[in-house]
Amino acid sequence: MINENISTILYIVGPVTGIVSLQFFFPSFYANKILNIELKDDAAKFYFAHWGILVAALAILMVLAADNVALRTPVISVTLMEKALLVFWVLKDIKKPYTKKLLPAVVFDSAVSIVFSLYLLGM
Repeated sequence: MINENISTILYIVGPVTGIVSLQFFFPSFYANKILNIELKDDAAKFYFAHWGILVAALAILMVLAADNVALRTPVISVTLMEKALLVFWVLKDIKKPYTKKLLPAVVFDSAVSIVFSLYLLGM
């Protein structure tokens, strides 16, 4: 079932993931208003914004992979690694104040990790 619908799944997961690219365009706003954290210096803003552009690239690749069979397995594999590791990382530090606002991302990324794992297993 997942294999037959993977294009649709990628067309949904890509743009939803791409929302985080707002970190690149508006790092201070995203940090303060969305995550309720303060970026204390320019270096923090730089790395926070950099992460946003990396996520944007991953989101674009997912949308491109929706119609390009040759891209699907590598893009889904890399996306699975990123999402599963983010889930692990947030849950590992769940009691820290900066991870509280990431729980919606944990739920979404956990679900996507399961779906992408099942896809890679051929289900």
